[in-house]
Amino acid sequence: MAAMSQSDKGILVKVSGFLLAFVILLSRPIAAQSIIEIDVRGEWKATYSDNLNLAIDGETKEGGIVLNASPGFDVRLKFAKTEFAIDYWMDYFYFLDDKSTDIRHNLFGTFDTYLFDRKLNISARAGIQQEFIDRQGGYSNSDANRSNNRRTIQNYNTSAQWRSRVFDLANLEMGYRFGQVYSPADDLDDETLTVNFSDTISHNLTGTLSSGKRFHNFEWKVSGNYQRVEKSLIEEDFSEWRYAAEGEFKPNRFISFDFGYGIRGNNAQTDKLDLDNRFWSYGVSLKPGPKLNLSFNREDLGSRNYDTLSVYYQITSRVNFRLTHSVDFTSNALGLADRLQQTNFEQEFGIDDGTGLPVDDSDISFSLSDIDYEQYIWNGTLTWNKKRDSFYFTGNRERRVFDADIPNSWSWGGSAGWERQINRLTTISATVSYRKNFIDGGNRIDEYKTGAVDWQKTLSKYFKAALSYAYTRRSSTDPTGNLSENAITFYLRGTF
Repeated sequence: MAAMSQSDKGILVKVSGFLLAFVILLSRPIAAQSIIEIDVRGEWKATYSDNLNLAIDGETKEGGIVLNASPGFDVRLKFAKTEFAIDYWMDYFYFLDDKSTDIRHNLFGTFDTYLFDRKLNISARAGIQQEFIDRQGGYSNSDANRSNNRRTIQNYNTSAQWRSRVFDLANLEMGYRFGQVYSPADDLDDETLTVNFSDTISHNLTGTLSSGKRFHNFEWKVSGNYQRVEKSLIEEDFSEWRYAAEGEFKPNRFISFDFGYGIRGNNAQTDKLDLDNRFWSYGVSLKPGPKLNLSFNREDLGSRNYDTLSVYYQITSRVNFRLTHSVDFTSNALGLADRLQQTNFEQEFGIDDGTGLPVDDSDISFSLSDIDYEQYIWNGTLTWNKKRDSFYFTGNRERRVFDADIPNSWSWGGSAGWERQINRLTTISATVSYRKNFIDGGNRIDEYKTGAVDWQKTLSKYFKAALSYAYTRRSSTDPTGNLSENAITFYLRGTF
């Protein structure tokens, strides 16, 4: 086996840090209401793939069997004012065709503690996962293949949030988030990389003074936000700021009107995105009943508008609909940090996106890069839960205006998932997704179609077996972008 790389050593240092926090927590006196759960597990998989190297159409495809051993553990600790969770696993792949191996690390961790009568919240998030860096490079809905485009992304957030009251006149909130993103994609000497992505350090500073409980029909807020991303490569660092005074008038409990005035700016390098303007904001929120909540807000900057829309509708007790729209100037590093901050542990799906839906790391609309952008995005979600069945449907559309002399790009698509509890020991699930990407102003158009079916059987208290099928297809107007893969996997999972 090859010697441990510097990247692997760095990952193990981060994992050891979370384990140290775990040991410190266990050393505390344990109250009766505390929860401590520790599970050690192992997974053994055998996969047949008809395109091990993710070759494009027209090239020779190599099919073969891949063996995968995956040891891991997960820990959940919950005390009166502190919660800690970590889920780590290592994938060891052995390719029978040429006897080659590959090791991939994966981790998700959370830490939250409350101090000073819960006025101060200190939290941390950690994520280590594999992602396809270049959206036009190698791509698959399965893990059992080889691609130089798949790299390990390390993502870490640490934040502090202070909340307190100023008598009954006002509420004070102050926050700071420190983020780090690391990957091998910053190596300019690596000729196997088709795009590069900096290691980054990000800072997010917020402050808000808002009306207290003495105010009822009229509420006010003074706020400030500053964000900065420091990049290791040649692209300019990112920074953005927003300061505003805002009010809200509530004539009754069903409707409210928002208005405000402020300053918003950034350090964009192009005239089309450069901003340092005063703005007026206005909006409306409707809540005619407990099942419907709708809000809209616009910041009028003169040259362009920043809109925010949110709709939540509980159609029935089992069916929910959610729609959101936003416009923002941001960077890939901040997007990764925000995604990490929103994810949670969820009992049914594992790691979810903060709304209860599973995180699909293979569904990346755009390549990771150092070019900042203005993002116009729509997201819609429909969920339906029955006694033995659960469904979800998602759709989104995103347009990016890049802070560089390159054409805009946009993407739209959707996904659906279904799971059925056949009996207390057996489940079956299926997912499908479709995405269409318009790259370089539409000069290249890629269509992605993926699907998966998974059957799982509980054999005993400690063991589960499963059989799954995964399909991937990308069709492109560029002949070098067409590829497909079929993969069938059998796996056995043991929890000890």
